[in-house]
Amino acid sequence: MSTFYAVGGVISEASNQDVLYEKAVVCKVDLTTKAKEIVFSWKTRPENAPVDKVSSVFKAAHFKFDIAYLCTLTEVLICKVPSFEVVKVISLPVFNDLHYVHPTKNNTLLVVSTGLDAVFEIDLEGNLLNEWSALQNNIWDRFDKSVDYRKVESTKPHESHPNYCFELDGEIYATRFHQHDAICLTADKPKFNIEIGRIHDGVQANGDLHFTEVTGHVVRFKDCNPDKKEVYKLGEFYNINNALGWCRSIEPINSNEMLVGFSMFRATNIVGNLRGFVRDVFKGEILPTRVAKIDLDKKLVIDEVKLKPELNTVFSIHLI
Repeated sequence: MSTFYAVGGVISEASNQDVLYEKAVVCKVDLTTKAKEIVFSWKTRPENAPVDKVSSVFKAAHFKFDIAYLCTLTEVLICKVPSFEVVKVISLPVFNDLHYVHPTKNNTLLVVSTGLDAVFEIDLEGNLLNEWSALQNNIWDRFDKSVDYRKVESTKPHESHPNYCFELDGEIYATRFHQHDAICLTADKPKFNIEIGRIHDGVQANGDLHFTEVTGHVVRFKDCNPDKKEVYKLGEFYNINNALGWCRSIEPINSNEMLVGFSMFRATNIVGNLRGFVRDVFKGEILPTRVAKIDLDKKLVIDEVKLKPELNTVFSIHLI
């Protein structure tokens, strides 16, 4: 199981303090041979983006059988796999800074609209079915239903910054970057407290629930139980003091081995634009964008493959 898709984007050469992506990319990668091939690229349609700053990047995707569910900042794409023929593009005014799209058991889609601190459920025709605030309040107390948020460059600062969602025991959960947790949106259930830092993902596999934390941790909840938390500091796996890069995206191979993605810090941000929680752990050289195969039990990096120049940033990983 050495071949996978890495999903993300290529940063524009003109991008400086503001990160603008030139194109969204799906890259096929062979960890053993280190071969890389861009199998699909996409540019956000101008009608679905702010007028002056079109940024084209795929955030976290979901692959299910022969279908890929991809999202740009303002669009959901449904594609056939492995041809990546685009079957449908859905874009709605409530889409701003999308971070993940998830197909449900009910043949609907959950879309994480990070810019609105919300999760929306839509059908495959793009009709809105449900909406949930990641802050557990009314979305429209802060935002205006009459605004087309696809045209709004940024709604930052976000109060929650949800970036992933998942289904567990028939309920819907969302991760919350700023609150360091994952909460149930649809019922009164115990939350998953990450506590150590800002989280991504929420991938279920082998009966467990897996998260990454951006400064370089993997957090696993055994049996998907909020009381069975295991924390792994990946810097110890590397035996170095360097910041590992933006750690986000995880794909379990088996109960112990995982693929984990790291996106390279940009030099302009290292100098003065990174948030303190990243700058404080930065030491030494800037490590490249890459995917590592790790063993949690052995606390070992088994292998790595660099993703540049095909990808500057990786948001999700999917075994083929």
